[in-house]
Amino acid sequence: MERTRVWNGTFFCGSPDTVFEQVKYAREELGIGIVDLIIGGQGLPRDKVLRSADLFGKEVLPRIREL
Repeated sequence: MERTRVWNGTFFCGSPDTVFEQVKYAREELGIGIVDLIIGGQGLPRDKVLRSADLFGKEVLPRIREL
């Protein structure tokens, strides 16, 4: 995936730590206050979508709330 699309706030992807840093950057540097997430993607297997949602809820969302 093109790095500029990740860091300009179009996409958040990677490990929970990476996604948190991307969201933090979007908030602090770009002024983004609301994020509408679509977890998954075309052709992504259901088990991977569920795993991504679980990781986001357990490891990213609590940290975002502290921002």
